[in-house]
Amino acid sequence: IEARPWTTLERLAHEKTALGLYLSGHPYDAYRNHLAPMTTMPLAKVAPSDYRQRLTGIINAVRVINTKSGRMCFLAIDDRTNVIEVSLSADLWEANRHWLKEDIPIVIEAKITMRQDSATRVSADALYDVDQARERFGRRLVVKLNGNSGRDEAAALLATLKSYRPGPTPVHIRVVRDGYHGTVALGDAWRVRPHGELFARIDAELEF
Repeated sequence: IEARPWTTLERLAHEKTALGLYLSGHPYDAYRNHLAPMTTMPLAKVAPSDYRQRLTGIINAVRVINTKSGRMCFLAIDDRTNVIEVSLSADLWEANRHWLKEDIPIVIEAKITMRQDSATRVSADALYDVDQARERFGRRLVVKLNGNSGRDEAAALLATLKSYRPGPTPVHIRVVRDGYHGTVALGDAWRVRPHGELFARIDAELEF
């Protein structure tokens, strides 16, 4: 029986289930091209700041405790440089609990302060899954065409983009052919939602 090969993320998930750890890689790498440009401070360099920081990583663990003001959550996130714990208020946890699970990529806007014991405290103000983050922080989607198929290639692209309209992200088409290259911006009617399924269907880069 011929079986479909596992994707990288599927293989890593099976490794963690069987061994309790990732063996052949790390799920952050599958999202690095989009998560890294959103990051204002890698986890290895997290330090108190007067400004809100944007942190990215893969959720390693979710811990929930009961407090007088409600349930409070702590997320352990990992970007391959470090693993840190982020605290969520009861309201923020309740609003996002349906998708906060292990091995999920996440973007966090957080305040980073110093506790009385000189340890660093990271408190989340806002949370985004990777698709929400692409929509909020992506500047434009650049689609590459080789120009060899002309009208058919463009028609196939527009048919694919149509499924992801309307959205917030402008689309630019970059054509490279016979040493010539040029970029055409599609109109506002062609703004899309830059979700993961779209990147699996077309050759595109999200610029930040």
